[in-house]
Amino acid sequence: MDRLGYVGEDECLLLTDGFARFIQVLLGFCAMGVLYVKRELEYPKRPFNVWMYDVSKQGIGALMIHMLNILLSIFLTRRSKVTEDECAIYFFTFLIDATLGTAIILMLLTQMKRLAMYYNLTSIQRSGEYGNPPSFEIWGKQLTAYLLLLLTMKSFLTLLMYSIYKSIASVATSIFSIFAHYRHLELVLVMIIGPCIINVIQFWVLDNFLKTKPLTKGMYAATPTDDDSIVDSPSYST
Repeated sequence: MDRLGYVGEDECLLLTDGFARFIQVLLGFCAMGVLYVKRELEYPKRPFNVWMYDVSKQGIGALMIHMLNILLSIFLTRRSKVTEDECAIYFFTFLIDATLGTAIILMLLTQMKRLAMYYNLTSIQRSGEYGNPPSFEIWGKQLTAYLLLLLTMKSFLTLLMYSIYKSIASVATSIFSIFAHYRHLELVLVMIIGPCIINVIQFWVLDNFLKTKPLTKGMYAATPTDDDSIVDSPSYST
């Protein structure tokens, strides 16, 4: 037992066995399920191919942040001089991303749209519009812009996490010490139950910023490219 009172036996580790990897996959399905339910509740409902483009941006971004959080949690706990709980650190890192991180992303998305308007980058300015028919190239530009914003946000929060790590580690490890002999239960809590509940709100809010707004009831606009060429085909509907 270390000075934090945490028993090292049966520790919860993020990348250990088949169960841990299964939980990672289940988390991904949980996150995508949230957005599918959101689409089903929408009116007008986005065309499926447009929805897939929207969801893939959030999905790829969430996967990137998820892996960065795992690596960050492992790095911080391994370099510590005392035994700390990887899963607990991951959960608090995720919680900071889902709250402060979401607020930062929304602010950055707003600023990105302003810059896109200033430089007439219409494919980035009109997030969620991919042309008619939807263009993989336009989606790629929007995805790249979104990932850059996520990396900017994560860089800032990593510096914040690093500066207050000792305090967070002490609180997190102490709280999750009740799971000292139940690492699989803790893994389910920090990877599935907690994130799924929080992601319902986080993904819902971000999706509203990343998707396009229909011009008229049941209609979606075609998006011109950055060279201002206009797509002549009519707007598609559900």
